[in-house]
Amino acid sequence: MAITQCTMLFLCVSLVMPNTLPDDLKVINDLGVEHLTGLSHLFNYFKFNKCHPRPCCPPPYVTVMDECFYLSPYPLPWQLARYHCLNMDGDLAVPKSIYLLKTFILDKAGSLNVFVGGNNTGNGKWMWLDGRPVDENHWSPGLLEDLPKNVHCLEMRTEMHPPLSVGSCTSSRRFVCQYHSANSTV
Repeated sequence: MAITQCTMLFLCVSLVMPNTLPDDLKVINDLGVEHLTGLSHLFNYFKFNKCHPRPCCPPPYVTVMDECFYLSPYPLPWQLARYHCLNMDGDLAVPKSIYLLKTFILDKAGSLNVFVGGNNTGNGKWMWLDGRPVDENHWSPGLLEDLPKNVHCLEMRTEMHPPLSVGSCTSSRRFVCQYHSANSTV
């Protein structure tokens, strides 16, 4: 029996909404144990990768994998950028993957320097706004050795690899907001 994409769609729906599998697809039960093991792996793949509902991002946010981002069309200083994001039910971006965010920015605007949600806490430690430390492997090479004293805000430079850099909080830059709702997984 060949399983088509249409059949897989019905199977995905049945994983999310039990008892919705049409009778003519219940023939899968007749396949045998060796086929069911393979199908089980396939079902799990679709259940966790293809059928899992993604967050619903309100406009003007855009869904990027399982996160919601908004790239500002205009520059603001870091604190005003954060205030802007907070008033959009979000905050400056604290991405799960900085490379996913970098790709989003490159797709939307090309090479760009943007503020994101991290800063120097005053004791020399760089932290994301959610309390996680900024991974040293994500910093642009040599950046932290000769850091001027007046730079305390985190920015992403899409032309660099790794892309994280620092800038003056009073400089105006475009920025990325990330949506957070009380009932979302974002």
